[in-house]
Amino acid sequence: MADEILVSGLGDLTVSEILAQELALLLADRASFRNGAYLVDVGDVRGTGSTTRKQGFAGLDGYNEMAAVAEGVAVANTALADGSQVVTVARQALQYSESDLADIIMPDGQIDPDRLAMSMVLSAEMRFTSMVCGVIDDFSQVVGTSGTDMTFTKYQQGIFYIERAPAPTADLVALFAPIQVTDLQGDLFGVVGVAQYMAATEEMVQAKGQGLQGRLLGVDIFKSSKVATSGGDRKGGMWHRGAVLYAEGTPKAIKSPTFQTPAGTKLLVEFQRD
Repeated sequence: MADEILVSGLGDLTVSEILAQELALLLADRASFRNGAYLVDVGDVRGTGSTTRKQGFAGLDGYNEMAAVAEGVAVANTALADGSQVVTVARQALQYSESDLADIIMPDGQIDPDRLAMSMVLSAEMRFTSMVCGVIDDFSQVVGTSGTDMTFTKYQQGIFYIERAPAPTADLVALFAPIQVTDLQGDLFGVVGVAQYMAATEEMVQAKGQGLQGRLLGVDIFKSSKVATSGGDRKGGMWHRGAVLYAEGTPKAIKSPTFQTPAGTKLLVEFQRD
């Protein structure tokens, strides 16, 4: 048989590939750490004339004990213990560029200015998480030794160090790299009793955000690939609320009758045409 109608012979009537109408996403960690009550927001620098916010700490509510004083004896003055931490706001930005021709040929809704603008919202959240991981990377107390896996014993040591501080243990949180979480889960296979691992339920994730993996010994465990890496070691951390502070600067929108942003908007996406 000759002159068959075959795909291989229809070069002028076919295209090599057809772009699927639904755009799939490349693999990436998209879990934001902003939700929950694990970080302390120390305010917004907009209109303050400064890029920094200062958080004060006072030795009140039991920091100093009373002492036995004999009747009729004057009481010595006790200086109020205090301290502070400064948080500096810096610019974080992202830009995409698209040609007119690319915009013309792409299917509607795939990669157009509106789609890119929506994408930047999550890009901002991922940067926020990365910056939090950069803070816990600098914690002074280190548990474990370089080159060894996360274990339940090391996890307990982290809690012990916080308890010795002494810091409250009611609001503890741990942010680990994925391999730290799986190493910990693997080491828990033989653990029974009160130390059993409680995997995150759908309700827990909805309340505290994506990335929540579970709860162990009263500590909420989150997972993020943004955790810092050094020489093969992952620098996850555990802390009590108040150990990590952040501040933001609300941007001002371009003065335009057609471009308005609600008060308190933290992210501004603008379009520029050349």
